[in-house]
Amino acid sequence: MSTTIRRALCALALASSGCSSPGFDHLAYRNISDAPGVARLGARQIQIEKGIAVKAGILAVADDGSLMGSLDLQSSDSQVFRVDPGPKEADFVFSGVDVGTADLEVWSEHDQVGTIPVEVLPQK
Repeated sequence: MSTTIRRALCALALASSGCSSPGFDHLAYRNISDAPGVARLGARQIQIEKGIAVKAGILAVADDGSLMGSLDLQSSDSQVFRVDPGPKEADFVFSGVDVGTADLEVWSEHDQVGTIPVEVLPQK
């Protein structure tokens, strides 16, 4: 067997044996600011009322329970839901802009690793 084929088979075996880095599982929140309306920050879903902004420290948790590397969050539709950096590292501010749905895109180490569905609710 040639060296090139042997290397390719070894690389394939490593990739399929679970040696790759863990994948994204969910978000964990800490130090969530108070909001006058609805702001439900769930591990796998977010609901926020139109006109409400909430700040939280946010960590991305891998499927093996470890914390993921550098984190960046972006909205798939900033006309419905906004994400802005907070005052401290790993802090973000979520804002309900208009009634509708969007996705919170989760990026780690410059790769998109997951999405969290977001629902912006009407004001009560």
